[in-house]
Amino acid sequence: MQRSYLYVADYEEDNQTIVRLAMPFDGLSQSISILLAPFLFSIAVSFMVVFILSKKMANEIVEPFKDITNTINSTDISKEVLSFHKYNYPELYGITDALTKMSEENKKYLERLEKEKKVRQEFFSNASHELKTPLTSIRGYTELIRSHTIQDSAQIDTCLDCVLKESDHMTQLINDILTISKLETEEMQVTYSHIQVKKLLDSVVETLKPQIEAMHLNVYVNATEFTVFASLDHIKGIFYNLISNAIKYNKQNGRIDVVLKRNQKNMYFSVEDTGVGIAQEDQSRIFQRFYRVDKQRSKTIPGTGLGLSIVKHVVYYYQGKIHLTSKEDVGTKITVELPIIVKENPEN
Repeated sequence: MQRSYLYVADYEEDNQTIVRLAMPFDGLSQSISILLAPFLFSIAVSFMVVFILSKKMANEIVEPFKDITNTINSTDISKEVLSFHKYNYPELYGITDALTKMSEENKKYLERLEKEKKVRQEFFSNASHELKTPLTSIRGYTELIRSHTIQDSAQIDTCLDCVLKESDHMTQLINDILTISKLETEEMQVTYSHIQVKKLLDSVVETLKPQIEAMHLNVYVNATEFTVFASLDHIKGIFYNLISNAIKYNKQNGRIDVVLKRNQKNMYFSVEDTGVGIAQEDQSRIFQRFYRVDKQRSKTIPGTGLGLSIVKHVVYYYQGKIHLTSKEDVGTKITVELPIIVKENPEN
């Protein structure tokens, strides 16, 4: 037949016959040529649809990231907290929430740095002012003696006494500044020991006896003997500063009540006076460095303005608590609790 065929033969066992089927190859080629165009068109349309959908989906996925990037670039993270839109992809919530939280923490950190910067500036300003005052006095008395304006030996001795007094004040001021600085940076080399606090308190009161007698004060000490494990300088500093303040800011013939006892596992120490008291608006700042109530009266009262600040830092060092109650012209009470008690009195 001069033609190529696709040929199939099947043997039927039941009928013992052979069924033969044949189809010219040119018919198959014709069918392929007919189907090829729709097939290629379908492929082209499919690719077009897939391209459009993929681009649209890509844009929907990429746009949120672009928006997040723009939000980060346009936000001043030192002053503002990052805020993002709500997107259709829950997977992005974890990213935006993490960025927002990080932004909030960063803002708080920068605010704390700025606050610490202002505190440092105020500290150095106050420190330089407090140091300048005794230096000016020392220089003035020294120049007076050096110029031989004063010839009387008694007056010269008075000037020298003032120079020594101002030198001691400046030395105490520098020591207090160094103490606070070391407490804040936790660089102080602390030596712990077992301290019998009642004996220590009695020795501090005895040291302050001349000031107590000069003010004609009645001091009542209610103390229980027990042992703590802490730094001797720290505990002595708390006793000395609180009682010293109660003396300096008291009234003539006033009273001071000192209580030292165990409060469960804590050392409880309180000092209450019948002094001038502290105004309500000053009570929140009383533990700040160099802050002194009643500036005019403070000029006549010796002190560095760092005592209560040292007490506060020592209390925080031991993770304790400090509380103040005061009323003008009635008196002040400061209470300290420290978790430093030794359960049994050690032999060594």
